[in-house]
Amino acid sequence: MRLRLGIVYVGTIVLAVTALLAVDLSGNVALRTWEARHGMFTGVGLLVGLFTLLALPFDVVGGYLLPKAFDREVTTFPRFLASLLKGVANHAGFYWLVGSGYILAAQLGGWILVPFIAMVFLFQQIIAQKAFAGLVGEVSESASATEESRVLPISELSSQEPSFSGGIVGWPGLDRLVMAADWRRQLEPGLYELVVGRRIAAVELGLRRRGVLIAGIWNLLGVFGAAYFTGMTGTTLAELIDFACISTLWSFVGLLILPSLSRSAVAEIDRQILSMGYSREELGKLARVTSEWQDGETRRPEVVETIFHPLPSVENRTAALDRGIAGWAAWNAARMTLYLSWSALGLLSRAVHSNAGRPDLWVMGAVD
Repeated sequence: MRLRLGIVYVGTIVLAVTALLAVDLSGNVALRTWEARHGMFTGVGLLVGLFTLLALPFDVVGGYLLPKAFDREVTTFPRFLASLLKGVANHAGFYWLVGSGYILAAQLGGWILVPFIAMVFLFQQIIAQKAFAGLVGEVSESASATEESRVLPISELSSQEPSFSGGIVGWPGLDRLVMAADWRRQLEPGLYELVVGRRIAAVELGLRRRGVLIAGIWNLLGVFGAAYFTGMTGTTLAELIDFACISTLWSFVGLLILPSLSRSAVAEIDRQILSMGYSREELGKLARVTSEWQDGETRRPEVVETIFHPLPSVENRTAALDRGIAGWAAWNAARMTLYLSWSALGLLSRAVHSNAGRPDLWVMGAVD
């Protein structure tokens, strides 16, 4: 059911931006009159607000109504709504900053300056990912788990979202593991150490660096293409609308292509972990437990997984150990690309089925 919600959510946005691109907004008298009367930056706020109104019903369904209907862990509606509105407000604020920044850049240096400003926003998102997670979601520092014996420093974040899994943050080369505090409490000690070992392996194998690099380049290409095709001058809201629409369609292409890189990374790390002495039984048990906390799917058709899921099902993950790794691997490339799409004004990061109505996952999506 959550997958169907994601398909409708993403599909609605993709159809909307396609329709907007089909209309010549540059000649829209009402739009030009409004921006002349109220100013460009107020106009950016209006556009962000309209998107928020479009997305809000889907978020309420995905974050509250759907879990409640299927007896999943859910808070009271007032607490859910307060958390959602906090996330929506800060998410919208960042989009306003990005949109306003691109208008100023285009006014100062034309469309070619916009990708350079995008690099600044992307860099900020990468180095401050944990801070953004706390700003948008209800996640907070739990307790330091840093140990001298660790290869990498570790911190723990607490979240009321059962699907929150932490991840790896920081600029590649300055990586820091972030663990979900609940995982330390709920997993057997050996399985918790297995999770830590897998994420260390993601760094040491270069898979995390590759994932961040692909995510950054993908979004930078989207910004470059959108700025070029709109010929941004920073003088009309129509340019910015077309820019966001083109960038969103580019994000949609990424949704279809990049999950395969993430799944291949899971398989490569599994093989590395087995070579370190862990057993298939331990890997299988960890996969089953964490899958139940995330989407509850132990099996799914490969065609569905190929398009929609960057994390393989338990069944497909086990099968991948018996065959060669298919294709290039990049850890968390798909979901990191969605997070970084904020800097490209892409509109799909909240719409994918795993994120709908879950602000705690908008910055740090569920990982293996």
